[in-house]
Amino acid sequence: MACSAADLREECLAKLERAPDGVVEDALRRLIAFKERFAAPKVVALTEPGPPFASHRALASALREGQELEGVAGPSFDPTERA
Repeated sequence: MACSAADLREECLAKLERAPDGVVEDALRRLIAFKERFAAPKVVALTEPGPPFASHRALASALREGQELEGVAGPSFDPTERA
């Protein structure tokens, strides 16, 4: 969990443990689908001496223009959609 407050983290964990399995499993399936859809690209060796990298500038340009990127969901992605 991404919570730095130990007491809140423990409270959330206790509530999750009391939740019906179906609720937790459904949420986990959606989380797994989200992670698969937006998985970090594989690390590749640097071919340029340092920032700003041409690949980063190209990505920023594509995002500004609203282009769909290979392996990345386009603007139609709905994060509340259930997998």
